[in-house]
This record gives sequence, structure tokens and C-alpha cells, in this order.
Amino acid sequence: MKHQLEFQYPHQLKTILSQTPWVYIPVGAIEWHGHHNVVGLDGVKAHGQLLRVADAVGGVVYPPIYTGHYTGDRKAPFTYMVSQSSLYQLLKDVLCGLEKDGFQKAVLLNGHYPNHIFIGYELMREWKNENHSMELLSIRESNFERISGDHAGKDETSMMLDLNPECVDLGMIQTDDENAALEEKGNWLEEDDSHPLRGVVGVNPRSSTSEYGSALNKRLVNAISGWIKNGEIALEYEK
Repeated sequence: MKHQLEFQYPHQLKTILSQTPWVYIPVGAIEWHGHHNVVGLDGVKAHGQLLRVADAVGGVVYPPIYTGHYTGDRKAPFTYMVSQSSLYQLLKDVLCGLEKDGFQKAVLLNGHYPNHIFIGYELMREWKNENHSMELLSIRESNFERISGDHAGKDETSMMLDLNPECVDLGMIQTDDENAALEEKGNWLEEDDSHPLRGVVGVNPRSSTSEYGSALNKRLVNAISGWIKNGEIALEYEK
């Protein structure tokens, strides 16, 4: 709870504003992420990553926003999305409130990648063109080199094994089918619910490990921490 905004007293937030006035906003979704991941993966993941940034360079982490726009898996159960305009206005209002209170830098980490593609990137671009005192960085993991941006595949599942292993159950996707076990890459969005990899896009998550996830998380945390400290960040992909 050390860096979580919702658990701070007002006097603690005033101290943060006087010393390390940056805030991190994890944005996710409630969405099917295979049989082996919790449906809140996107927000849980981004929240854990940003807590590590705050541990490294200070600041405070806003509660996860479990509001997503768009899914490529329109048949998926337990998946709840909102319009682009609704999410844009929510994020803009939150950012303006944080700016009003004196935060100087804000990071929107879009754990649900379409949030960045359709909202976060445009919001950051427009924010820069407006007269704001608070700097804004809006990104997703796959902006960074060697992070694939899959969906419930090896990368996302490994990151979760490092951050919140209690939210992953690889036993749910084990199978006696030798051919299925040999699959390495694919798109299983169209499979029915009985398929062990239904809803997965990317490298087969059966090979996920916390060690691999730790390396990916460190790359992301170091990049964001560098932007906080130096105002620079090396992105492989802008959108």
C-alpha cells in the first residue's frame, strides 16, 4: 500500500507532491484472457508494473481503471467494453483533476492494448497541443523492443507469473493432445470454450515462466523510470 494513492492520507499526498510529484495510472479492462488467466489481467498487470516504477523513482499509483474499449474477440464471455468517447472522457477528467492538484508528470500505462491504439495515443497527442502544466506519457508494453504485445500468450502470462502468480493457473491449459502441446504460435480467438487455448493470441502460454516475465517487466519499468528521471524514453513503436 506504500505507493497506492487510495491508501494515502492527505498530508502524505502533500509530501509526495513536494518531493516526487508524479502519478501513474494503470488502465485495463475486464476481458476473457484464456482459461488460465483472471479476467482483470490487463489492469492487474499494469498496476503491478507501475507499483515497481514507484518503488524505483517515487510517486503514487492511481487505482486501476478496469474500463476497456474494443475487443477482437466479440464472442468472448465475461468481456465488458465501453465506447471510445466514454473512455476518452474518463481519462481526460482524471488527468485534469491530477493536474489541478499539482502533479507534474503522469504516465498512462494501457494494459489493454486497444485502449492505447484508439484512445491513449490520441489523448497524449492532444494533451501536448493544449496548455497543460503536467507532462503526459501514454504507452503500452509493446511500444518497447522485444515485448510482443500478445493476448494471454507467453508474454502476458509470464509477466503475470512474475507480478501476481496467484492470478495464473497453467494447469487449466494442460492437455494430453501431443499435437496441441507442440503448437508454438497461433490465434485461438475463434475456438470454442472447450479448447484449452480459446482466446489466446501469440506464443503458446504453456511455456510461460516467472523468470521470462521478470525480464519483460524490468525492461518496461526501467524505461518508464528513465522517462520520469530524464524526460526521455526509447520507443520502438509510437502507436
